[in-house]
Amino acid sequence: LYVVAFQLVLVIELVAVSFNNAYSPWLFKRLVDATPELKQRLVRYSYVAMAGFALLALVTAVVMAWVGELLVDPSYAEASVFIPWLAAGFMFRGMYYLLANYIFFAGVTTYLALVTGIAVVAKIVLTIVLVEANGTVGAAQATALVFCLVFLMTWAASQVAYPMPWFKALVGRKG
Repeated sequence: LYVVAFQLVLVIELVAVSFNNAYSPWLFKRLVDATPELKQRLVRYSYVAMAGFALLALVTAVVMAWVGELLVDPSYAEASVFIPWLAAGFMFRGMYYLLANYIFFAGVTTYLALVTGIAVVAKIVLTIVLVEANGTVGAAQATALVFCLVFLMTWAASQVAYPMPWFKALVGRKG
């Protein structure tokens, strides 16, 4: 059931990877000589992309919960319980790609290795705890929480690797 739901929401990952493959070279060209004003614009673009991933996840969760019943055998109908959690997880994964680009540009990929190591341990612990507490849906919940954790840790690491005006751009201040 988990694998069926995973396949149904995998469209989010496909869109995120495709977007990132087009976006990262464009971003890297602009980061070479980025002014403070350009950095704010780039951050705003990132926020728009994050909102896009959130909307894509919401639409995917709603549509696949309904369309999934038409695409798979009725014996897999219970897979729909995993869809919202996995859609949320893939949303955070798409957002992660946006932020990892700054780390790749700065050439400090050891930060990503650290994030990945922490994520592996967190995934094991959360899966055990949440499956015990919530049954098999706990596995999907653990996936969503770990992808969120990876996103947040990558955001922090990207700010160390290549500082960007994330909060200034959000409130609209210049500089």
